Amino acid sequence: MNDPATSPHEPLQVLYVEDNPQDADLTARALRKLAAHIRMSTVATQKQALELLYEQRQPFQVVLIDRNLGDGDGLSLLVKLRSLNLPVAIVMVTGSGDEETVIAALKSGADDYIIKRDDYLERLPAVIESAWQHYRQQVIRYNRPLRVLYVEHQPADIDLTRRYLEKHAPYITLEVVTTAQQALRTLTEESRPAEVDVLLMDYNLPGGMNALELIKEIREVHRLSVPIVLVTGQGDEMIALQALRLGAQDYIPKTDHYLARLPYALADAYHRARLEQEHDALRSSEERFRALFMDSPVAMLEQDFSQVKRELLALKQSGIPDLETYLLDNPQVVLDLFDKSYVLFLNRAARRLYQVEGKALPRSLGELLNGWAQWRHFVNELLQIASGQAHFQRETEDILPDGRKIAVNLHWNALAGYEETLERVIVAIEDITERKQSAERIERQLHQLEALRKMDDAISSNLDLNETLQVLIYQMRSQLNLEALAVLLYDPGDGSLTYTAGEGNGLPIPLGLRFHAGQSLAGQLLQENRSLFLCEIKEDCNCFVPQVCEFSRQLRQAGFQTLLVIPLITKTNPQGVIEIYLRASPPVDREWQRFLEMLAGQAAIAIENARLYEDARRSNQELLQAYDATIEGWTRAIDLRDKETEGHTQRVVELVLRLGRQAGMSEELLVHVRRGALLHDIGKLGIPDAILLKPGPLTEEEWVIMRRHPLYAYEMLSPIEYLRPALDIPYCHHEKWDGTGYPRGLKGEQIPLAARIFAVVDVWDALTSDRPYRPAWSKEEALAYLKEQQGKHFDPQAVKLFLKEMGLEDTPGG
Repeated sequence: MNDPATSPHEPLQVLYVEDNPQDADLTARALRKLAAHIRMSTVATQKQALELLYEQRQPFQVVLIDRNLGDGDGLSLLVKLRSLNLPVAIVMVTGSGDEETVIAALKSGADDYIIKRDDYLERLPAVIESAWQHYRQQVIRYNRPLRVLYVEHQPADIDLTRRYLEKHAPYITLEVVTTAQQALRTLTEESRPAEVDVLLMDYNLPGGMNALELIKEIREVHRLSVPIVLVTGQGDEMIALQALRLGAQDYIPKTDHYLARLPYALADAYHRARLEQEHDALRSSEERFRALFMDSPVAMLEQDFSQVKRELLALKQSGIPDLETYLLDNPQVVLDLFDKSYVLFLNRAARRLYQVEGKALPRSLGELLNGWAQWRHFVNELLQIASGQAHFQRETEDILPDGRKIAVNLHWNALAGYEETLERVIVAIEDITERKQSAERIERQLHQLEALRKMDDAISSNLDLNETLQVLIYQMRSQLNLEALAVLLYDPGDGSLTYTAGEGNGLPIPLGLRFHAGQSLAGQLLQENRSLFLCEIKEDCNCFVPQVCEFSRQLRQAGFQTLLVIPLITKTNPQGVIEIYLRASPPVDREWQRFLEMLAGQAAIAIENARLYEDARRSNQELLQAYDATIEGWTRAIDLRDKETEGHTQRVVELVLRLGRQAGMSEELLVHVRRGALLHDIGKLGIPDAILLKPGPLTEEEWVIMRRHPLYAYEMLSPIEYLRPALDIPYCHHEKWDGTGYPRGLKGEQIPLAARIFAVVDVWDALTSDRPYRPAWSKEEALAYLKEQQGKHFDPQAVKLFLKEMGLEDTPGG
């Protein structure tokens, strides 16, 4: 098996197995025109090809095989040629749209393939050369030194074999023994087995033990794994079959040209035996992997997307111009692919997460999840599969068949060797439900804060009670998802309640109706200063006064079942009640109830404001303090999430305010500066934990995401009217004096003054504080850095102002 290299001018002999004379003729003429050094011969059948190649009457370097032949399948001819270890490169020729044949051919040992498209004859010479080079590389890999123990007692055969191998396969070292007993002694000596790569033996051996008995002794008694090749006489196929069953790797009949096959058979036996050993090791590794997989605390699935990928590729090849639009317009197709996304295995953590412990394991995503509820989310994953991706990541919400929802961060990767087919894909699933709920809770609180702020505006800027009540009703309906409610005002003069405002999608709320508070449960609740009261709306209930029995009947007809009454009380002064009409029991969520009580408190203040405006102003100040306390609470949460040094934000805020006063900022402006400094990193709530908390350095792509946090801060805070003036620091504190900062690349005095001052203070505090990844810098080192960055990162005047305030003007450094 010498390296079958050809010089650039040496003809390359090609055999084309093609039963269509017209195709064969066109190919021959194209090769003569485009690649004169390629000499092509043609046969029409598998039988002719096998006879010509097996007998080696004419040497060929490359064989082209058409997919469809008159006497069989081209793939079967490929398999036969490779099983015979014939020294040729093989190219499979197939029709367009037959990609499965291509995959099968490459798996069966083809060196390359070509599809009969319009330009295939122009590309054919390059494909032939590529296949030949690939085969040569394989031959070079196989041409490693082989140590062969040859069991043969015929001197002529020994001499002939030795001389042939010395000439044609000098990398094969031949050691000869003449009997089975000698072979066993050689193989079982403690120092010898590793020195024998392949055992080559003749069937007929002297000494009372034939080759079959020797093979059985080697495999069953001594349990040796040395590869075995048996040389048999012509017509001894049954003996050869028995040898293979006993554990031989191959056999060679003694034909006229059997020595030409011998080097390939020996090398192939060695490499196949090595491959089996590697497979055994792989199986052992697979078992260890499976154990780790099962016991991993991370929820993991093993899936098979191969059928999904094949069907997606078929859709693309069918001429669909926009696969995404097609999938979105055909949900049943997506659901079918959902059912063909097979689940091969779930580890224990995944079984707990999806609550399938002790149950029959789901066989597909269609059994594991509610496909109808989330098929649209699956489309993006299908598009990635169709584009050839072997890995995927997304945050999504999995909906189980029972309706339970799980927010997950999903990562999947194809195992090595399965990147093309996606037959084995490992899916890691992180349950991020709590994180998502926390983020949603913060967002909800921001909206609630805005609602409270609008109520506050209504109180402080508007003495029109009716307009204030309309703001209250709108905010309660939108923030608490209420359908119908009414506000009843209390008159302390005569102890009456009056339906003053309300809304209910067409419900005839009896506005203007006045009655004594003691006549109704709502009035009694108000007088007793109780917080909340529930009443079931039914025909004989006492929830309402007799004057509104018709309204009660209409509520029942509209499907309302529960009355929730919230008293409106300021300090100890009753102001009225809110009646909320519900179709079911109210939410048990404490946050919902707390916000309802907050809005009710606001409403009470708004009502009293019409009489006691000064009291309302004081309440407004208390509310502003509550806002600031909420902002400080957010700040602590942000610091904890970002692993900031404790107290960093408070120290920075205090120093920024001192410098702001020195810079001539008004106290009114400093209120917004303080809020902006507290919220300077609120945008990091939008950065995934995997990036924000990553222990090592970020990649360039991760830095792109990290640098978006000022934009996220702007998007979160700008809709909140009272926080809009505080945006300068959250939005601009990463801008640099020389224009190299982000997100907008502002330069010089384009950067707001508050952000320029904050940048200096923030960096100073960060440098002089201990962090998990480094100790604090000395003040001298930090001071040198600030001075060195004047005119680059920092506004020189801001640095000067800082040094003066800190008493560091004359301190050495930089």
